[in-house]
Amino acid sequence: MGGLVADSLGYRAAFWVTGVLLLLAAFGVLFFVKEEFQPVAPPVGDPAAVAAGRRALRQRVRTRLAPVLGLAPLLGVLGVRLLMRLGGNLLGPVLPLFVQSSAPAGARVASITGLTSGVNAAAGAVGALGLGRLGDRVGYRGILIACAIVSVACYVPQFFVGHPSGLLIWQAGTGLAMGGILTSLSAWLAHLAPEGQEGIIYGADASATSVANAIGPMAGSALAVGLGLRAPFLCAAGVFGLAGIAAVRLLPGRSSGDAPEHQVLRLRGSAR
Repeated sequence: MGGLVADSLGYRAAFWVTGVLLLLAAFGVLFFVKEEFQPVAPPVGDPAAVAAGRRALRQRVRTRLAPVLGLAPLLGVLGVRLLMRLGGNLLGPVLPLFVQSSAPAGARVASITGLTSGVNAAAGAVGALGLGRLGDRVGYRGILIACAIVSVACYVPQFFVGHPSGLLIWQAGTGLAMGGILTSLSAWLAHLAPEGQEGIIYGADASATSVANAIGPMAGSALAVGLGLRAPFLCAAGVFGLAGIAAVRLLPGRSSGDAPEHQVLRLRGSAR
């Protein structure tokens, strides 16, 4: 839709449409999302009370971070998440330029780029549903490794594509794999998060994702400037290959939805 708007009404119109959609989302939250929350008032007045409050805050932060830093499988999941998000974001700023360089003269570049990204996202939605259900039966680790292999197999051919239409099938493959990756990693987090510490676990996951979202486009742009527009495709394949190896080495073999009883007790104990 963004590509069609840009080609039909201009690039500036896409910003207006995006702003209106975000405003509608804000109104949706404002009128339809209910939350009961009472913030804790900070200590005031007595310097000793203020200092004690700050010490207590630091202690709470250390206590909250302990489940993240103390579980090797959880750190492994976050590391794999970082690598796979990094690989997926390498092409963000490069894809429109690659389409423009390989498309015929007069082609609607924004629409073609939007179609390519849309195919990727639609395949991701299908992959998240189908592979997520499969992971519940056979385990998330195997799905994650298989999706990493598929990503490598789909990114390498894109290095040799000579026309934008050649990207569609390979982008569908990478999107399908990414859907399985994201679902498997999210299920891993839910599986490993100690009871009562889910917020800090998903917060750490969001931080890892944000780091990858920041580094990926900059790295992809640097590769394109230094080695050409095709180089990020091979680099993305390499990053997904590393992520697959990391998943093999760092993630436990058992990853189904039913955790062993001793693991459940250990995780709950660490939460306390």
